[in-house]
Amino acid sequence: MMISWAGYGIKVERQNKTFDTLEIYISVPEHSFRLNVHQEEMSGKFLAERFKEVLRDMGLKCLVVKFRIRQGEYWTKEMADTAELDMRKSIYGSQF
Repeated sequence: MMISWAGYGIKVERQNKTFDTLEIYISVPEHSFRLNVHQEEMSGKFLAERFKEVLRDMGLKCLVVKFRIRQGEYWTKEMADTAELDMRKSIYGSQF
């Protein structure tokens, strides 16, 4: 799942875990080539809210997602491909 989110331009900056809460700090691109099925641009606040929504749907109830928009950044297909590859290497290491 993190490979897919990386492809959308989400970067997890840090996480704070406590007994009852998970805080995730992310950054997102200001604009993107990616659109959802309703032709809405998958970037900025919309992308951050979608990320939180999906995690809640997966069962994370005590979740706080804080985000910042990377101003002036337009997420391209090439950036997505590179981010996905980097995330695969990060997850799978030498197995990739």
